[in-house]
Amino acid sequence: MKRAGSREAFLRVDVDYVYAAAKWGKAAGVRRFVLVSSPGANEGSPSFYLRAKGRIERRVSELGFESLQIVRPPIILGERPDARPLERLAAAVFKLLPACVLGKFRPLSGASIARAMINAALSDAHGVQIYEPQEFL
Repeated sequence: MKRAGSREAFLRVDVDYVYAAAKWGKAAGVRRFVLVSSPGANEGSPSFYLRAKGRIERRVSELGFESLQIVRPPIILGERPDARPLERLAAAVFKLLPACVLGKFRPLSGASIARAMINAALSDAHGVQIYEPQEFL
């Protein structure tokens, strides 16, 4: 949100652009779509971020893809061009704790999450599938 500059800009990127890409894909005959969302995504959430993620999940779901894979990854480890001190601190603390303590909150590399997304896209699943963080373990 900080990088977007405003709530309106954030919605444009995370909801409007994603929806436009999904809609374009659907019109072009795409049958399967993988959407990256967030744990806790819910249009009724008190968090603006989670409401936005819930909104894009609903809107893309309404397009009627044969297979919609919604991925809700944990904290994503990796280099980023922008400073995210709280996210870095959380990732550092989480890396020190055993996996059994962290459960679904264990951070994962972007590569691990990308592999999970590819596997989801290549699966035989039909309808809407939601992958929560614990399913990445």
